[in-house]
Amino acid sequence: MFTYSEAFWIAVALAAFFVLCAAAFYSTLKRSVGWTLGLAVVICLGLSALVSQLTVGVPYFIFYPLVVMFSAIPLAAVIVALLWAAVLRWGPVRQRFARFGTVPLVLAIMVPALIGVGIAYERQRLPELACAHSHIPVQLGQLQVQLPLILHADVFVSDPVRSLGYRPKPRYREDVKKLCKLTRGGQTPVQSEMIWLASMSFMKALDARCAEEDDALCQGYSPERQAQIGAVRVMRKTETALRYELDLLNATPKPGERRAGNAQSGHVCQTRSTLGGTHHCRMWRTLAPDVVILMTSDHVQETNFEDLLSVMEAEMTYMLRILAVRGT
Repeated sequence: MFTYSEAFWIAVALAAFFVLCAAAFYSTLKRSVGWTLGLAVVICLGLSALVSQLTVGVPYFIFYPLVVMFSAIPLAAVIVALLWAAVLRWGPVRQRFARFGTVPLVLAIMVPALIGVGIAYERQRLPELACAHSHIPVQLGQLQVQLPLILHADVFVSDPVRSLGYRPKPRYREDVKKLCKLTRGGQTPVQSEMIWLASMSFMKALDARCAEEDDALCQGYSPERQAQIGAVRVMRKTETALRYELDLLNATPKPGERRAGNAQSGHVCQTRSTLGGTHHCRMWRTLAPDVVILMTSDHVQETNFEDLLSVMEAEMTYMLRILAVRGT
């Protein structure tokens, strides 16, 4: 089974595309279009066979994109090359470029293209450090947490405030690299204003992990409870952090609502008649003088406020444990 990163295969795919473009372009100018199409078929079959051999044991969610990617490369390359060659075979254009020769023209395009491939690979390549594959330290005011990569978090870093996705997906690799740099390889906490976690983003990955392992992340984890949670935010306690929740808390109670607490800790629950009579709660706790955690439930049916609040209490305890929250 291959251990190369997906970034490696992205670079290979881009390089193969440009190489095939050049080969098809050169052959179209020197030989017939039929010869070029025949070459593309042979290359396509060869690449498909190669991918089939190289991806033995690779999970299906990696295997199928690879097959599609490598099967599409020859076809796309041939189309581009045929259009390219047709333009250059047109009289006025051909006369202008004839003095350069075919090989220099191919190299003039290949060299910058392959340099671009190298840059794309480097931007996608992750360091072999814990910050890129396991967790990073995050500082929120007087609170420090260890944020696991598997939680698919959005980290709102300070100075300047911007959101970086700390997620094990290819599209977030540049963000992960930035967070590794900000934490100096995971050694120094990154200053943050808020960490945002959505259950629907990490539940599938956590379910799969806990089905095979029983490590610290899985101890106390309950898919049934987590399915009732919408999102979790650990954030700096600013004037606007809990404005919506405190406005609800201090407003005149309405039928089908439940509320209790104060600015330090509390909850607000509502029944949403427009959503089929579902229950929805928002719960918050002060973790440090300048840090608060806010948990919102999903819109849940076939339950009551007491049961839903009990689930949220248990999930809040679980989240704070796996984040290894501690004061500084």
